[in-house]
Amino acid sequence: MARVKDVAQGAALQVGATMEWEEVKAYDNKVNVQTLNDILLKNAEKVGAPEISEPRKVTGSTDFSSVTFRVPGACLRVKFVGKGVTSHSQEWLDNGKSQLAEDAIIYGAKGIALSVEEILETPGLLEKIKEDFKQAKETF
Repeated sequence: MARVKDVAQGAALQVGATMEWEEVKAYDNKVNVQTLNDILLKNAEKVGAPEISEPRKVTGSTDFSSVTFRVPGACLRVKFVGKGVTSHSQEWLDNGKSQLAEDAIIYGAKGIALSVEEILETPGLLEKIKEDFKQAKETF
């Protein structure tokens, strides 16, 4: 960040301008909306997704966490690698090219589609998700 700031300041000096710099938090913590997670997991099970993992309660800060800090979001984890395989390792990458990984994407898409349908067709459900989201954010 220091180098980026120096480059911006140098560019401003070159053209006789001034520069203001404000650092903001890069990533937010994940906001867990249990109602939305429950809907997504239930529908993933309905479509037969194998070995679904419960959402992690604590995930730290990620780009997706920053999204869930602004709008309700949920994460569906359908198995495509064995236990103990480190994310972003070569083995993880190789498994990502497998039929099992392609199937996981299809299961996930079907589970998401059923969840959207349920939210749209169930009176008051979207409002409940929004209220749960609001309450969850108050814990931060």
